[in-house]
Amino acid sequence: MPDYISPYILKSEYACKCCGKLPPMFEGDPGSVYTDLFDDFSIIRNEWGKPIPISSGYRCPKYNKLIGGSLLSVHMFGLALDMDLSTGGEVDSLDAIIEEVAPHLRRGKYVDTGTFIHIDCGYEIYPRVSNSWKQGVRWYG
Repeated sequence: MPDYISPYILKSEYACKCCGKLPPMFEGDPGSVYTDLFDDFSIIRNEWGKPIPISSGYRCPKYNKLIGGSLLSVHMFGLALDMDLSTGGEVDSLDAIIEEVAPHLRRGKYVDTGTFIHIDCGYEIYPRVSNSWKQGVRWYG
């Protein structure tokens, strides 16, 4: 039976791909910062109406460096999800849904370099290590 950490998110999708661990802060009670991200994902998934594959959630610092993640990636806090889609058209459609139901999330849309969307709630991390960690920030790659 699959092991879910929240509705629609498998532990195997969210855990670090290199070590299989969850974020250190996640142990025991994940707390509201994770609940906020997972609840937003559930709303997005419900609006989408079908499964959304997650290619990356938490990344340990070693794995983040190995794959070329940014030095201060929100993935290392476990507060980001990369959703892997089939086509650029799906990326655009899901992007529109996220804008409608969760505009407060930080979001990166990647069509030129792949077919995925990154969402995170890095703006909940204090102190902020970057001015770009604000609600509603957008970027495109």
